[in-house]
Amino acid sequence: MVCRSTGGRTRASTHRENRFIVSTSLRNVFLTSVKKELNEVRGAKASARIIGRRLKKPEITSYRPTNGPKLSAAHRQARMSFGREHLNRTEEQWAFIFFSDECKTCLTGADGPRRVYRRCGERYA
Repeated sequence: MVCRSTGGRTRASTHRENRFIVSTSLRNVFLTSVKKELNEVRGAKASARIIGRRLKKPEITSYRPTNGPKLSAAHRQARMSFGREHLNRTEEQWAFIFFSDECKTCLTGADGPRRVYRRCGERYA
């Protein structure tokens, strides 16, 4: 007995490509271009719509990233004591200090809101 295909359109991505899409999204949750990664690594082309459908099946959705825990009382106290210790510094003394968390710089890419791909219930994972 010969099995015949039922006809219809062929799938846009193979099972291996589907697994690659899911594993890449879970491995690097901040990766915004799974499409580009799929093309570079596997040499396959897929639209953003197909990638979205492949991620929907294992219930991987896009979320806004959560903020970390707020400052504790000990952190606030340490920051206040640092400010009091260095209150009387001159401008020349402050010129040699660089605060990396005070200045937001974006060297490459867009500076818009980021998205995270993860399963439901994996908020801080």
